[in-house]
Amino acid sequence: KQIDHFRERILTSLNSEKRPLIIACSFYSYGEGKSVLAASLVKSFSRIHSKVLLMEIDPWCDLPNRFVPIFQRNNTLGISDYIINGCELDDTMYYPAEESFAIIPRGNKVDAPYDMLNSAKLISAINQKLNDFSVIIIDAPTITQFPELDKLLLDKGVLILAVSHNAKIKQLFKIKEFIKRFSLTNKLGLILTR
Repeated sequence: KQIDHFRERILTSLNSEKRPLIIACSFYSYGEGKSVLAASLVKSFSRIHSKVLLMEIDPWCDLPNRFVPIFQRNNTLGISDYIINGCELDDTMYYPAEESFAIIPRGNKVDAPYDMLNSAKLISAINQKLNDFSVIIIDAPTITQFPELDKLLLDKGVLILAVSHNAKIKQLFKIKEFIKRFSLTNKLGLILTR
């Protein structure tokens, strides 16, 4: 599979020290396939790693993935409940049936998404889960909505931007400007999606 080849490229180029790895999946605009990319990477890494975590932190994404059934989403605690409502981080863990990875779902909608994304508790949650998981994949918001995305990598990971094969040249130039402005060139990957 192509996603397995992509996974191997990440491992050989970024993780020669075999330390815990953070991969943030983002995109420039909606509909680029970011959540599908994150889900595919989670499944791919779970085939070779025993401890893989998917963190859904995009407060604007209505349907992040199908691992948490739609009918359970309203009753499932998530990262927003940990940050805003003070529930325990371990209470947000979701284990999909017949899968070998864990998820921290987005949780309930929040009134102040930037406060959630800029919260010290979010960084704390990522740091805490690095002790329990060998790979953390973050289903993140767009780089235009949250340009400070690189701080979530904690100098231990890579930002993967999903770019639709239908992307306009103008979008690609804006992505290039983002890369220059935020100095992410040494920890950034682009992947074309359908």
